[in-house]
Amino acid sequence: MDTEFFLSFFFASMLLICTAPAVAGGGAMLMASMFGMFGVPVAAVMLFIGIESIMDPICTAGNVAGNVSSSFILARMEGKVDESVYKES
Repeated sequence: MDTEFFLSFFFASMLLICTAPAVAGGGAMLMASMFGMFGVPVAAVMLFIGIESIMDPICTAGNVAGNVSSSFILARMEGKVDESVYKES
């Protein structure tokens, strides 16, 4: 195992946690399958459960920002945004 393996494994696990379903512990279940692909023992999931609790608020903020911005862009494209509200301030 070299540095490239650890970096790719770390970033893959972070991306996987952010794409997990919105259920408690969903990321841990997906990580177990990823560990198998990388040849890491599945029991090592316990080491990454702490990382999931740190990454969860960050992923939630990213999901909320993406939902709000995409909704605003779609509403603006359809002409349903009252731009005078934003020009007042």
